[in-house]
Amino acid sequence: MSADDIRPLRFQAARRSDPIEMVSRRELMKRYPAEHFDRMERLHFHMVMIGRRGVGVHEVDFAEVEMRPHRMLHVQPGQVHRWRVESDFDATLILFSDAPTRLSNRWQLGASWIDIDDEARSQLKPVIALVKHEREMERTPVERAVALGALRDLVFVRMGLGREQSELTDRLPAAYVAFRDDLEADLSVAVTMGERAERLGYSARTISRACLEVSGRTAKQLVDERVVLEARRLLSQPEASVSQVGHTLGFSEQTNFAKYFRRHMDMSPSAWMDTVG
Repeated sequence: MSADDIRPLRFQAARRSDPIEMVSRRELMKRYPAEHFDRMERLHFHMVMIGRRGVGVHEVDFAEVEMRPHRMLHVQPGQVHRWRVESDFDATLILFSDAPTRLSNRWQLGASWIDIDDEARSQLKPVIALVKHEREMERTPVERAVALGALRDLVFVRMGLGREQSELTDRLPAAYVAFRDDLEADLSVAVTMGERAERLGYSARTISRACLEVSGRTAKQLVDERVVLEARRLLSQPEASVSQVGHTLGFSEQTNFAKYFRRHMDMSPSAWMDTVG
């Protein structure tokens, strides 16, 4: 895989300060040549894709999602995705510069999608229409920012994008939530479970019990799962090299990182890069 195969993608609205952007998939496809969409991208914003007509496939974190009318796919910041242009599938794309703080879910390990029922569509449609209307209005910068910011939050809630996060966090063991957030903030394998537990104010045994209760996996297994996913994401970046990614994830030697990756993926980092190129 060459350095040009993957690109990071940052939020950019038609008006720089807008917190939300909307465009049809078909319209986006017309803006660039087909080869532009062959490469993977790592998002630094939220993208929601709502199927309108036709069927197709979209790739998120190296897994394929079958897309069809009324299926809603949520790609979150940090995830990598790839467009597929070989179909007549069309969708509404809604891009958010960020999520409402209290509904932000940083623990996303795979593709997140749902099929929207008639009731949900009836609630969402007028809000989307309002967003379109406000984006066309001539308002002062402050008024525009307030209006679109409020609508962004409302669309996020109406889509239920933060519901799982808010509902689960209230029910999950505090030790698990603290561990999950700590891991997401610091993915270095150089940090031991004892060190994580100490800085969180829990015993390592309490954290392990909480992880088993919630996920059926040990804390160490969750660390490995998240680190391997991040390794795959980082190896997808244009500036990436095996040694750089290993260093970023806390490995003291490139050979140690290669052995770790091979143990979990049954292939070397460079071999895996070739498979996704």
